[in-house]
Amino acid sequence: MLKPISLFKKRWLLLSMLLLGAINLTAQIEKQNISGLVRDRAGLAISNISVQVQGSNVGTITDAKGEFNIQASKVDSLAFSGVGYVAQIVFVGNNRIINITLDATQNSLNEVVVVGFGRQRKISVVGAQSTISPEELNMPVSNITTLLAGRLSGVIGVQRGGQPGRNGADIWIRGISTFGGGSSAPLVLVDGVERPIDNIDPQDIASFTVLKDAAGTAVYGVRGANGVILVTTRTGKVGKPTVQVDFSQGVSSFTQVPKMADAATYITAANESYTARGQAAKYSQGYLDSTLAGYDPELFPNVDWFDALFKKRGSVRAANVNVSGGSDFVRYYGSVSYFDESGLMKTDNLQTYNADLNFRRFNVTSNVNMNITRTTKLDVGIRGFFSNINQPYISTQDIFGSAMSTPPTEYPLEYTGGFVPGKNPNGGYRNPWADLTRRGYSTEFNNQLFSNLRLSQDFGFLLKGFSATSMYSFDAYNTQNINRGKRRDLLFS
Repeated sequence: MLKPISLFKKRWLLLSMLLLGAINLTAQIEKQNISGLVRDRAGLAISNISVQVQGSNVGTITDAKGEFNIQASKVDSLAFSGVGYVAQIVFVGNNRIINITLDATQNSLNEVVVVGFGRQRKISVVGAQSTISPEELNMPVSNITTLLAGRLSGVIGVQRGGQPGRNGADIWIRGISTFGGGSSAPLVLVDGVERPIDNIDPQDIASFTVLKDAAGTAVYGVRGANGVILVTTRTGKVGKPTVQVDFSQGVSSFTQVPKMADAATYITAANESYTARGQAAKYSQGYLDSTLAGYDPELFPNVDWFDALFKKRGSVRAANVNVSGGSDFVRYYGSVSYFDESGLMKTDNLQTYNADLNFRRFNVTSNVNMNITRTTKLDVGIRGFFSNINQPYISTQDIFGSAMSTPPTEYPLEYTGGFVPGKNPNGGYRNPWADLTRRGYSTEFNNQLFSNLRLSQDFGFLLKGFSATSMYSFDAYNTQNINRGKRRDLLFS
């Protein structure tokens, strides 16, 4: 007959079991060295595969031989990931050596990419090239060149101005390669024809490829010496008509505004520049006191030119409506888009004319692809835009320069009675506020039509892989400028 276990023995037994469990748990979480080899389905070692302990910052990468070493416990899991391969998670358990095989991302190496005069599978491309997905370009900007810097390796972009409609960036591929005044701009081909990309709506882009080395640009000869940018526009797909509508509303502002000296700082610095050379101070203490007290702003001005001329924010709008579809015989894509961007200058509508700084553009795109026969294809593409740039008569560069050089104490914005102050109207110290609001306006109308007709014939029935393509393109460009300027009498100080 079994004797009942006393309460003391029960507690001792329970404590012993807890201690054994804790010792066992400690052994399980104790870190140990885990090594292994990572291969692909062909049995080749894969380098630069990330190996990380899940839920921690502990990680490493495989070396040139596909091998790795990492510290992990029995209860950990290792995550294996790399570009072009399907990620895997492996539980460590009692394994000290973990060898795994990674599968390539489905179709990642069989994707078709645009190269010179055609398309190839990504796995067969040997030249240096970079591509960017159209989704990354889908932003409300007037010029897609402003989006490329930092998104494509080897591509350098420098934006020299922010005026709406004139804010395109200079693009170089792998730096400036032509000196002595020559152009280092790359060759740009849109649907196989040399055309600008400044006014393309990002929604209409199907692929964007940059060819960077001689292997990729050789077919273009000397024209490809500075690299080549290949852009193709969207086409229709077989299926029911699909309508897409996109609208974006944004806000623009200065990246950085220079902090200019106020009247007190300027007067102090100007006096110091005189007295340091043994000359009398330019401004008296009474002049400084009257300026700071705001005694008479017309006699003792203290003007913040940047605050008077520029707004804090502007607006950006972009809208696009497109339709696509087709059958086995014909496929179509058509879009209409609108872009509107306002500038950051205060014209205040002081005159009856419009001197506001803004840019408006309408884009139209139409692509039709027809299978005339089983071996004959006809592609017809028409694309164009209508744009309008409105701005003050005096250029924004001159107004900005005057705001930078005119002292805050030189003169007020305007004298009583509507008289415009100024100093040396043909040289320095022009009145930037008067140049912005009282000198007239300038309007520039632009429209351009791009068209191309491509006929492709497959002669595979005569010789396998043999085909011929002919293309005709016609572009028309028109611009009209209206400049209406005037000069008002100035009161010179």
